[in-house]
Amino acid sequence: MSKSNRIKFNILIIIAIILLTIATVPKSFQEDTFYMIKVGEYICENGIDVVLKQVEPFSWLQGLIYTYPHWLLDVGIYQIYNYFDFAGIYVFTILVGIIIYLLIYYTNVKVRKKLYYFWNYNDNQYIYVTADL
Repeated sequence: MSKSNRIKFNILIIIAIILLTIATVPKSFQEDTFYMIKVGEYICENGIDVVLKQVEPFSWLQGLIYTYPHWLLDVGIYQIYNYFDFAGIYVFTILVGIIIYLLIYYTNVKVRKKLYYFWNYNDNQYIYVTADL
């Protein structure tokens, strides 16, 4: 494959990944999203001591010990919500999806051996074809 065809192919794949991500990310949010916003707000208002003390402020039970494994993400989601509202969270989710899909694509391009095989029914054997993408 020539270099110009390879560039065109990669651009086509990137556009397809962007469209796929936009089409598959739902516009409705889960209940956890609202919880993450509140936890992020609570940490921003009360400081990192909440995480270190392992106190759950939103529980029905008093004195429930809770570790915040994703406290930094909660703070980030709250900051995005604070500045850009729910549209910002939606765009952030799309960007993360695009990055993940692109990483998977480029990892596959780098890892594979650039070798394709097809079953030849006439000879009952595999035919190996190399391709440079």
